[in-house]
Amino acid sequence: MLRLFLTYLLLSLALHAVPASAETTNCTTIGSLPITITTQGVYCLTGNLSTSISAGAAITINTNNVTIDCNEWKIGGLAAGAGTGATGIYANARNNITIRNCGIRGFRRGVWFPGSAGGYHLIENNRFDNNTNFGIQTRGDGTTIRGNRVYDTGGTTIVNYAYGIDAWDNADIIDNAVSGVVATAGQNGGAFGIVSSSNEGGEVSRNRVSGLVEDGSGTKRGIWANGGRPVIRYNALIGNIAPDANDYGIVCNSSAGVARENIIIGYGAPATTIGGCTSVSNTINL
Repeated sequence: MLRLFLTYLLLSLALHAVPASAETTNCTTIGSLPITITTQGVYCLTGNLSTSISAGAAITINTNNVTIDCNEWKIGGLAAGAGTGATGIYANARNNITIRNCGIRGFRRGVWFPGSAGGYHLIENNRFDNNTNFGIQTRGDGTTIRGNRVYDTGGTTIVNYAYGIDAWDNADIIDNAVSGVVATAGQNGGAFGIVSSSNEGGEVSRNRVSGLVEDGSGTKRGIWANGGRPVIRYNALIGNIAPDANDYGIVCNSSAGVARENIIIGYGAPATTIGGCTSVSNTINL
């Protein structure tokens, strides 16, 4: 009987064990910052890295088909302060860039992929915190932004607004947590959780947005579909205990955007909790 019990116990522990995340080792190691990548391939970190640059980028990608796996290590730029113009990881008009398992903190933009000629990027399972203007900012069709944690964004002295995730063109923004987007104090700036612009075929789903703080006459928007016709569904948007009638949980610049089965708490008056979208079966609790 004891042997049977021990066998059952060991089997139970094995079934419920959480496997450790696999570390990327077949890669080119990034050993210092700043760095410019010009050769396609897989790159990784084997320890925390930081830089005090206030312009340019900690990592610049000047080619297509690049994967950066930080293996849960950090890329830091806090030393440059609130006036930094630097970016954590930058790629202009490139294709097929993957960023995963990174901690990116202290830059004006954590990830910045401008240039709509590029696209098909994957940004997944990263932590962005204490970036001063944007956690993630991308352009280009076919981009997927999923499973990221974007915390404590804002405070730049360059402009008066802050964005957690800002994605242009056809992108899927899925399963992200955005919290603590705060506009610069004293400048009437806005705070935006997730912005999806010119998105004609993408989805904004299963995200959680909370802790947005506008300044003065500025506004906050949990999810903003800025043109296009994305599907916005299954998101949780948590606003203030005392809502401001100028704020929106979800807003679309076109009724072609569809907001369906979202939970929205503490955003504006009933007429402005969802604005502009075709709204279906959403749960609104002021």
